[in-house]
Amino acid sequence: MAETGFVSEYELKESEYRQLRDIVYDHAGIHLGDNKKELVHARLTKILRKRGIPDFRQYIQMLDADSSDDELIMLLDAISTNVTHFFREQEHFNFLSEIITVRLNIIRTMTVASGYV
Repeated sequence: MAETGFVSEYELKESEYRQLRDIVYDHAGIHLGDNKKELVHARLTKILRKRGIPDFRQYIQMLDADSSDDELIMLLDAISTNVTHFFREQEHFNFLSEIITVRLNIIRTMTVASGYV
């Protein structure tokens, strides 16, 4: 993109970005603001280059025409950032343990109260 000094063989026009942004939101609920255009460009350019797709317009047409949703899944995988840090910190285990303990105590209390001990 010209404003960052990076030049790509693939231009992502504003109208194409809006179309892609809407597709992502409609199918995954992911909101991409105007500040994410470069990220979308960078991640999708890899797909276009790898698949030999000449431009974003044709890529969007492929997305629209794909009844198997394979293209859509590839788009969403490329756009989304998979966060896997949950349950890696001790605080997460403590939180989960506390919730389970509270719920088990509720179940025990209900069982004792109902006479099914």
